[in-house]
Amino acid sequence: MLDPQKQKILATLKPILDAAGIPDPDMSRFYVGKTSIVEESNYNGLSQAIIDRDMPAIANVMTLDHYTKPAAGRSIIESQEFRLAQLTYRVPEGELQTFASEHGLTGYVDAAGNHTPFFKEAADNLFFGSFTVPPVNDHHWAGFGENGTGYRLRLEVKAGRGGQLREMRYQGPVTLQKQIDNALRDAGLPRLLVKSVSRIGAFYLPVIYDVEGEVRLLAKRFDEAPSPVISGPQGEYWPIPIGQPNDTAEMKLTEIGVKNLDPDIVRARLAAKGIATPVVQD
Repeated sequence: MLDPQKQKILATLKPILDAAGIPDPDMSRFYVGKTSIVEESNYNGLSQAIIDRDMPAIANVMTLDHYTKPAAGRSIIESQEFRLAQLTYRVPEGELQTFASEHGLTGYVDAAGNHTPFFKEAADNLFFGSFTVPPVNDHHWAGFGENGTGYRLRLEVKAGRGGQLREMRYQGPVTLQKQIDNALRDAGLPRLLVKSVSRIGAFYLPVIYDVEGEVRLLAKRFDEAPSPVISGPQGEYWPIPIGQPNDTAEMKLTEIGVKNLDPDIVRARLAAKGIATPVVQD
């Protein structure tokens, strides 16, 4: 039998969860304090349901394009290694802050909009790769392929246990998490602390970027676990070998697209290095 406060919490959540097609959570697995509602350490049923409703995970193999500058493209093709970049370098574009500010995550962004130490730690430990869904897109060539002088890499991508592949969500319709926050607040109840909130915040961007239609692969470094992160001249990165089994994601390079480069010259250069991936003219 649930105590009266947990009964009230469930009654408040139920209409929202029913509308989202989410079953009732096991309220016996929650701790309720003065200011927060927290799932037990070995339970994340409600958190995972909220995350997957707001930013659904892509579980199957997905064919995606990665547009890149000339030097970066050649490096990926010739090394057969894809590098996830540290999220820190994208913070000026609204990474993490947009989600934290809109969802009242004061542990990451304070009332004045300043980043807390937890924000910096989260950004430093998140690594991402950006992709788009075919067909070929001139906007992406202009914005990410150095106006056609770079490369479009078509890859088959499947996230592993150590990675998450999700479509980006952009500002607009209210998230399920925000609906729950508002309902609990209006009922005079403590706030639900959703687990993995830093990771899910990395799949949310300002609406001005919605034209990109980004699909993102994300990995997180944990203090207590080993990671493949490498420090390079331009900062830290998370390497993923192409064409090999990998815990973060499995990738297969199936096509190289060029726009303003001569495909015959590119084919000949790659053939000299023993690379037989098809090269096409976009």
